[in-house]
Amino acid sequence: MKQEPTIEFDRDEFLKDRRDTLLSLDVAKMRAYAKKWGARVPSSDGMCLWSMHMARTVCFDLPDGERDLSSDWLSLHRPDGTLRLL
Repeated sequence: MKQEPTIEFDRDEFLKDRRDTLLSLDVAKMRAYAKKWGARVPSSDGMCLWSMHMARTVCFDLPDGERDLSSDWLSLHRPDGTLRLL
């Protein structure tokens, strides 16, 4: 059976970076985070912001109010970050 390679990293640093980045809602900061940790992010800023809000709704180390804010934001915005017409 082929053994998968392991990746060693500082878990605490990763979690702090993730929390700080998601709390910032800053697309440029998200792109820097993704480059540092080898993650992929959408190429469009609108979709990147939408994905950040989506991630915030399930990131349980964020305050409830922040998760709720993102849930509300998602209910009003399309995946490309534009407003929904209600």
